[in-house]
Amino acid sequence: MITTTDQLDHQQRLASIGAAAWRPKERISTADWCAQHVRLSPDWEASGGRYNLDDRPYWREILDCFDDPDVYEITLLKSTQIGGTLTLIAALLSRTEIHPAPAMVCTPNRDSAIEFRDRVYANAAASPPPLRDRVPPKSNWNTRHLDLGSMRCYLAWSGSAQRLRGRACCWVLETEIDVYETGRKGVGDPLAAAGERVKSFFRSKIYKESSPSGDPSPIEQSYHNSDMRRLLCPCPHCGTYQELRFIPYKHGELAGRGGIAGLTDEDGNFLEPEQARGRAHYVCVAGCKIGPEHKQQMIERGRWVPKGQRLDKRGRLRGKPARGKRHAGFHLWSIHSPRFNWGDLAATYLEFRRDGKLREFLQDWLGMRATTQQKLPHWKRLGTRLAFTHVRSSVPQPAWFLTSGADVQDSGIYYVVRAWGDGCTSWGVDWGFLPRYDTDPESESTDRPVRLKTDLLQLDAAVLNRVFPIADDSMNPLGKSQLRVRLLAIDSNYRPHDVHEFVRSRDGRRIRCSRGDHKVKPSERFRCRTVERNTATGREYTGGMQQWGIFVDVYKEDLLGRFAAPIDEAGAFLFPSNVIQTGGDYLRQLVNENKAIERDQHGRPKTVWKVRSETLGNHYWDCEIYARAAADMVLAELGLNWDASTWPRPQKGRRRVETDLGLAARDD
Repeated sequence: MITTTDQLDHQQRLASIGAAAWRPKERISTADWCAQHVRLSPDWEASGGRYNLDDRPYWREILDCFDDPDVYEITLLKSTQIGGTLTLIAALLSRTEIHPAPAMVCTPNRDSAIEFRDRVYANAAASPPPLRDRVPPKSNWNTRHLDLGSMRCYLAWSGSAQRLRGRACCWVLETEIDVYETGRKGVGDPLAAAGERVKSFFRSKIYKESSPSGDPSPIEQSYHNSDMRRLLCPCPHCGTYQELRFIPYKHGELAGRGGIAGLTDEDGNFLEPEQARGRAHYVCVAGCKIGPEHKQQMIERGRWVPKGQRLDKRGRLRGKPARGKRHAGFHLWSIHSPRFNWGDLAATYLEFRRDGKLREFLQDWLGMRATTQQKLPHWKRLGTRLAFTHVRSSVPQPAWFLTSGADVQDSGIYYVVRAWGDGCTSWGVDWGFLPRYDTDPESESTDRPVRLKTDLLQLDAAVLNRVFPIADDSMNPLGKSQLRVRLLAIDSNYRPHDVHEFVRSRDGRRIRCSRGDHKVKPSERFRCRTVERNTATGREYTGGMQQWGIFVDVYKEDLLGRFAAPIDEAGAFLFPSNVIQTGGDYLRQLVNENKAIERDQHGRPKTVWKVRSETLGNHYWDCEIYARAAADMVLAELGLNWDASTWPRPQKGRRRVETDLGLAARDD
């Protein structure tokens, strides 16, 4: 057989094609692949063009964690608008070429899943082949999965148990986890459910990213469980590597350093935002003043370093990481973005501070969890700082009405009386303990004899029938020289039958059976329902009992925040001037409960309120919670809010006893 020249050429071409098919793919990092192949859709992103890592080099190591076989989980704690979701999309698209395998993207809800799908397809369509060729026709788009040609990415969201289960995936990407829907019956923990998907794959990855918003914050908790990498940037003057901070250190050798300065004048008063924009600068931990022209240079030279390690001035790594690299954690915030300089951040902070939105600034700009959890002050320091001018058992002149809260115990009843005014400002009026004696005398109600306990009987003289004078013989905004308690919220969780009988024998408009109820929505704060019988004993309540359930956590957060609030602003929580001398036990109980983070039986973190000293107790604290809820109940009943300029006043020329103007009624 004679082989022709054409046959030889054909054989060579076949050999070349076969060799190319079996030739190993060129190894390329995820970051380099994204920079070379991903293009941005101008319809979805801030600008079109290539995925740019030159201005944002801090994303490189985060993306390259997808290539590191020693990294199993990646956590990104970030501020908003820092490029987190776009990076997640770029990483997902890179898997189609570098390591195709089943994937899952979990979003907060169905709408966000659809938006994520459209954004992925739009960026892939704006990219060169092969990404562009992998986008299916729009008629084939669905909410079940993304079809990326070489791999399939399932779409899931936190409110759907079906979407989170039953699929084996190599890549699980979870976005905005702090706003996931949790606790819903039949759904369980979406983070745990999504994490179970990777068990069938050896080299799998779980990627979590979110801005902090919960309390506790799942993304912050995940970051603290990681190796906690920080971007250390060198000072352009002295070369010291340091983590960039917004707030300078307040104590120790670094006091006044390591943060943005120039927000105040020489007297310590905050500047106007635009003034601070031009004056703000960064103070290095060594004391160097760094101008805005050096900021981007510092970021571009920054290096990610785990907690426990540091960089010397030559950039050499020192120390030992606190944890292994199996769980890599990163923290990014607005200072890392090329869009903002020191002045922009300073001006934004002052604007948010002026508008009372520091929570939003912490979460959206600094990537930090905003919480009302604070170190509770010592009782004497608290009483001294929040003392007002009136004395105990008198009512300050600005007060409009009084409420009371009572906590029922086996040995007696604790109570507080609090006055309320504009903007939810409040003043402590009185407090006390009513002991329960061995004898339980009978008292007559309108229809039958009722045996009332001795501690409950004392509430008449101590709270319900008592008249409290306005301080300094003055008149309050309603023109009154004295006030009575408008509403008493009494704890009915303990000794419910005793409390029920007491309420039935008194003016029910002024007393409400109350108890903590976790089923009440936080937005509602309280709700009323009729209880026919005691669920524990089966004993019936004659005629039914109106029970007011209170979501106590929101009120505890509220009062705890007011302990640290300025005393000269609306919403202050104040005490009588002689509270230190007359209310030591009262103050001690107010600071005897605080928030703590515990783990449940499955190892998940949860927030609980814990009493520090069981011997001291927290009964006056509970009384303040009920009194605070009662104040909201008063305004809700009258259809009012906490703006006192809208509150009704007595009309001139009419007898006060005939006046039914909301707050002017029932106090005479």
